[in-house]
Amino acid sequence: MTDLSRLESAASSLSTRLEKLRQVPSKFEWYRYQSLSNVPVLQNLFRGKEAELSTAAGEGVLDLGCADGDLAFLFESLGCRVHAVDNPVTNHNAMRGVHALKSQLDSSVTIQELDVDSRADQISTVGGTDNVYGLALFLGTLYHLKNPHAVLEHVSKISRYCVISTRVARAYPGGEAFPPHQPVAYLLGETELNADNSNYWIFSPPALERLCERTHWRILEKRYLGAADSDPVKNDERAFYLLKSCYGLRDIVLGEGWHEIEKEGWRWTKPSFSLTLDNPLPALKMELYIPEALLEQGPVTLSCSANGSELTPAVYAEPGQYTFARRLPKSARVELKCSVDRRIAPSALDPREFGLIVSKVAVTD
Repeated sequence: MTDLSRLESAASSLSTRLEKLRQVPSKFEWYRYQSLSNVPVLQNLFRGKEAELSTAAGEGVLDLGCADGDLAFLFESLGCRVHAVDNPVTNHNAMRGVHALKSQLDSSVTIQELDVDSRADQISTVGGTDNVYGLALFLGTLYHLKNPHAVLEHVSKISRYCVISTRVARAYPGGEAFPPHQPVAYLLGETELNADNSNYWIFSPPALERLCERTHWRILEKRYLGAADSDPVKNDERAFYLLKSCYGLRDIVLGEGWHEIEKEGWRWTKPSFSLTLDNPLPALKMELYIPEALLEQGPVTLSCSANGSELTPAVYAEPGQYTFARRLPKSARVELKCSVDRRIAPSALDPREFGLIVSKVAVTD
């Protein structure tokens, strides 16, 4: 059984073993950085959530940008099924290191050679099988991607949780501060950072947060390590985020009245639908869309109750995007039962009965 509370002790044991294996002469250069040095930060991010994340990791772990595979082999040692992915063209030793360690450790880690920038949709396919994961590790790779939005979005579709780390910056090269609180992304020149043309986007912290939100992730924990006056070239700062996927509303417990996930990550409801929120904060925000077809017979009323107590209904007379925001009763678990007084009837083209569209459900202070 996976137990992430043992992460640091397992890393210490594995580190000693890997160090001995790397002392044997090889025909390639091992990855230059200590991947297991990230483990104390991971343990800090996981604190208080070890039980749920252990359950998630037990469902399968994706190590995206695996380098020599140290983290993949670490999670395997904790009892996880692990899928390690990297691109031989940009990997430090063309992935000879991870293949060598797999053999020497007699490991069962699945290794996939893939350029995720151009084939993100193939991340979860090995041996012709679609794989899903409880936890994805996405460390030190995001700023090496041309298309970070596409990759991070695809990972939200195939993994419930994710840990990302990436370089961030708070100022332009030369020291001029980024506009405060603005989502700024800096595109590096070909040799601007470490004379390495595999470096692309350096995000400001607000930009990284927005990227996560736009790619269907909810940020559970954040840590920043390094220079407080960081810039894209000289002063290095790293962000570590623990994320939970909200693609298709997978971050909440859905009850009756929901249709399957649409490609964009939202769901149609039926005229009546329900959901459950565990340990909620006091304010509900439900992002929804009222389609024009729902208003053909006049304005639509959305009614909801929380643990049996009626919330103030909302009336929508125009199609478009809305936020249904209401205060919730104090309770460890809140069951919401909702309904609309209009419906989109089944048709010859689609036999389903529709209510409205829900793209996100969140609770806030």
